[in-house]
Amino acid sequence: MTEQETNATQALPRIRLAAHPRAEDLQIRSPRQIARVLQDLARQHALVTAYPEKSNQFAVTAVLAASADDNTLVLDEMPDEALSNQVISGATTTCVALHGRAPVEFICPLLRRGEFDGAPALLGALPTQMWRLQRRQAYRVPTPVANPIKCRLSRADGTEVSVSLVDLSVGGVGLIDYENQTTLHPGERFAGARIALPDYGLVVCDLVVRNTYPLER
Repeated sequence: MTEQETNATQALPRIRLAAHPRAEDLQIRSPRQIARVLQDLARQHALVTAYPEKSNQFAVTAVLAASADDNTLVLDEMPDEALSNQVISGATTTCVALHGRAPVEFICPLLRRGEFDGAPALLGALPTQMWRLQRRQAYRVPTPVANPIKCRLSRADGTEVSVSLVDLSVGGVGLIDYENQTTLHPGERFAGARIALPDYGLVVCDLVVRNTYPLER
């Protein structure tokens, strides 16, 4: 598998939580809270997908450090030099990551090349805009990214849709429709949803859509 193909399997879609109907409720405004989320991402070695301004391309990076006191953010240098050049030449970069298995999106102001702990890095100011989708209370079990588990939903008109399972908990599931086959609506019910779990078997359950948000690739 090439580096580009590996990055594609690890990348998260650009979800635009800022456009979510409940964006005000999802927004984090406190610099210390923003820094705390970024520090969590650094401790967890979480992958961050960075989308340069006015570009459909993306690069996979990671948060190395963040500080509200110093108003600083440090991202790992990107292996693709062309994409790295796009990032530092743009006024902003949209970044997406998973914080506790919940999507988080933040806007990085102008980034520049520098060093962190003697290694190449991208340096910038702490983001002033961050949105985090509220988490279910129960612990979420992550599912494979490269070979995603499928959830089959049967609609009232008899059509069936197959979407990818992102995580699973006693409180619900996270689903992504990478192919944009359908539009789900909060409150919509699916009776007899089917999930084939490896080494376990078929799980049949009723699902109710609680939240939705658009994604872009």
